[in-house]
Amino acid sequence: MDVVLGVAVTGRVARLALIGSSASSGQVFDEYAFDLTDNASTDLADTIVGTYRAVGDSGNRVAATRLCLPDASEAEPLRQTVSSAGVQNVDVVAETEAAAALARSVGADAALLLAD
Repeated sequence: MDVVLGVAVTGRVARLALIGSSASSGQVFDEYAFDLTDNASTDLADTIVGTYRAVGDSGNRVAATRLCLPDASEAEPLRQTVSSAGVQNVDVVAETEAAAALARSVGADAALLLAD
């Protein structure tokens, strides 16, 4: 089964979700959050790579990994790090893009309010 790994960072918390590809109607299969330490980028990169490999070891495939970080200067180095570790199809998305994708996966009756 193909899944998408979504990664969102807000403040000192990282949230990860394994979501079914669009063919499986965007069902959330697993999600978790953890507090980021002083080694935030290393810990987050290790978690993403570990999750990617664990999904592959289970006989499934991470078709895409999408990163949503508030600081673009941190997002691109993270993308490069996980790509260099063998994670394929990694891209950085804006918060609005991530929110729109979430709304589409919920259905036509979804509404979003983004507040900063």
